[in-house]
Amino acid sequence: MRPRSLSTSLLAGLLVTFGDIKALVFYASLFPLFIGTGPMNTLDIGIIVFVVITAVGGIKTAYALAARRFVTLGRNLPYIRFMQRVAVCFMLGAGVSMIARA
Repeated sequence: MRPRSLSTSLLAGLLVTFGDIKALVFYASLFPLFIGTGPMNTLDIGIIVFVVITAVGGIKTAYALAARRFVTLGRNLPYIRFMQRVAVCFMLGAGVSMIARA
């Protein structure tokens, strides 16, 4: 598998972010608290777009950098297979618990 370009990665991240409906509804629900309901001009809309892109992009970038750091740290751990098996057990337990409750 060859590495992806930066633009492809950014586009994929943007699509994943727009696909997160809960986050979009959350941010949209906060707008009336901070933004007046009166008429807006182009500058106001530009400021809103800038703030949203900076906030969401900053958080997603921090997540990506943290994930990259954890992956590089995880590759050097001698007990990584054990940790993976423990994680699988937790996931299986959560799945069985959900099925049992249904």
